[in-house]
Amino acid sequence: MPRTAPRPAAAQDPRLLRAVCDSLSAQVLDAALSEQGDPEAAYEVVLPDELDQTRLGALARGLELTPFETGVVALALATELYPERTLAACATALQLEGPYAGFLTPSLCRRWLPDPAGTDVAAFQPGGALFRYHLIEFGQSVNASVVEALTPLRLTAGALAYLRGDDSAALELRGVAQPLLAGGC
Repeated sequence: MPRTAPRPAAAQDPRLLRAVCDSLSAQVLDAALSEQGDPEAAYEVVLPDELDQTRLGALARGLELTPFETGVVALALATELYPERTLAACATALQLEGPYAGFLTPSLCRRWLPDPAGTDVAAFQPGGALFRYHLIEFGQSVNASVVEALTPLRLTAGALAYLRGDDSAALELRGVAQPLLAGGC
């Protein structure tokens, strides 16, 4: 029996990834504002289940990223796609004035992303997957060398372009990133 042409995989639908990042940016803002009201409380961000059906989910499987590492990439992407909300959350959490004074840091990722397996320790090391596959990079900050809490992190240009749908941009990811077949497999 002939097969019908496969529908585009959900992982290729940028709207689903935007929706996941929208949810994450709302969650981090809620967490930051809640922490401001109750500094002793810990608020965790939950990665939406739909993340597995996105381009980021496919990348995470291909690179065998831990859930924490996947969360870091998702938060960094949310910062790019929804900067007003996500940077306001970061500024609030870092107790900086002004929404654009904030930035995502390893410390905030550890604070907001649950990691019962303890993989967060190695995630930001030079040999860790996030750096080995050129997914994130550290930015510049006046106080970055003093404390990790003030070291900005962001997606690399190639990772950002790839996650936005440009297959030609991230040469370092080509060996592990492949188009998904219909059904996401």
